[in-house]
Amino acid sequence: MQPDVMNADAVAAVSAASAPIVRDPFSDCTWIKGLENGVPTGVDRFDPLDPAPRRCPWPWYEWLHRQTPRVYAIPGEGNAWAVSHYEDVQRVLRDTDTFTGNIFHDEPVPLMVALEGQAHRRMRDVVQAVFTPKGIRKLEPVIREVASQRTAALLDAGRCDLVQMWSNPIPLTVIAEVIGYPRDHIDLLYQRGRAANRTFLPLGGTDTVRPRLPWRERLAILRYRMGQVPLLIRLIRKLGWRGTIDTVRMANRMFRRPAWAPPMLASAERAQGLGAVLAFLNEIMDIVHAHMAKPGDEVVDLLIEGHRDGRLSRHEMMITMLFLLIAGYETTAATLANAVALLARHPELYAWLRQDVERIPGFVEEVLRIEASIQRTVRRAKVDTEIAGVRIPKNSLVVVLLGAANVDAARFENPFTFDPERHPKQTMTFGHGAHYCLGAPLARLEAKIALEALVATCERIEIDRDAPPALRVTDWGAGFFGFDRLPVIVHAR
Repeated sequence: MQPDVMNADAVAAVSAASAPIVRDPFSDCTWIKGLENGVPTGVDRFDPLDPAPRRCPWPWYEWLHRQTPRVYAIPGEGNAWAVSHYEDVQRVLRDTDTFTGNIFHDEPVPLMVALEGQAHRRMRDVVQAVFTPKGIRKLEPVIREVASQRTAALLDAGRCDLVQMWSNPIPLTVIAEVIGYPRDHIDLLYQRGRAANRTFLPLGGTDTVRPRLPWRERLAILRYRMGQVPLLIRLIRKLGWRGTIDTVRMANRMFRRPAWAPPMLASAERAQGLGAVLAFLNEIMDIVHAHMAKPGDEVVDLLIEGHRDGRLSRHEMMITMLFLLIAGYETTAATLANAVALLARHPELYAWLRQDVERIPGFVEEVLRIEASIQRTVRRAKVDTEIAGVRIPKNSLVVVLLGAANVDAARFENPFTFDPERHPKQTMTFGHGAHYCLGAPLARLEAKIALEALVATCERIEIDRDAPPALRVTDWGAGFFGFDRLPVIVHAR
């Protein structure tokens, strides 16, 4: 069934008193590559790596919610389970005594998402300084400036890829401000961010060591690693032997144990990506040293204060800034693209928002619920336990389906209906409990300001069906739900 699309007269007559409700927002998906035949039907199994649920996850979520028992044993993975019900997702994320974000049972990972207890609180307290009202006030003028600039460029182009022209540059510029990266080098930061995401984030499955590689691939990896020696020497000078060794060990650990890493990423490609990450870490250490020598009043100084006062080591400071790049822009970029894709398909929604920009925050919340930019995360069971009556052995991995929890009928009435006046409470989009996303207020503010700039200057927007089809993210992990390409046509007011 195709959703009702209003003609121009009907759009103009949208009532200011009522919100347009989209009963079936996913049926019109033939403009996305891989979905040319419509929404998949006949679902009978769930595989986190299958590109089909990465493009359009809702049929699988509906199917999982009907399964008994409701904790799903992932086929082919004897120690991996998927939880999709809101109650179970909330429990797994909240219960840090039983579940951990560190998927490696034998080695620590110095990323905030994988830390626990005092170590987690110490690092979180440092990062939280950026997301206090003081930190966000410093960032708001930057958001408004870049949103205005990118929206003007979008209108000048008229026909373009929204991802490259608008939804990526806005949050990327904001993250550059957070970590002190030069704003005139945003294209380079984008390359660094993509390399970091593809190197460190394809995680989420069994703790198995990668099998021995063919000699040609091993030779390619060796060639890339030899090329990285100058970068390593520079990093040793800035970070010291211990910090550099810890960094390389962490990268190798993730490289050798890719878990549910999509097979599209060849080992040589990941080795090349590691080189880009090493270059970024060198740049970050230069930024840290510059602000340590001459403290200022920039947002990054709020972050570096945690190193200056001894709460974080140089290595921890560097990894924290890498984590902010990884987590800080792709999610917001995906939210922006998902929101505009919905508005382009449903002009009645766009007309309704244009009548009153105060409606934008409610619209954003519903986008965050039904099209969460992070659809899943992963936890490891620290002890033998049970979820909804299903035994979960120690060191089993639990795929926590945040997106599925957001469309659980036991929590949300008519969960697959898009209602911009729903104002959903406690969605799982930003997680739950001790690891709730610190950047949630900033992400919401970015989406609000960017959409305000769009509706203020753009008469209407539509999917460009004559361009190559839109492309969902399917070739790397971490559960991102966004677009690699979104061709649009925009019309100025």
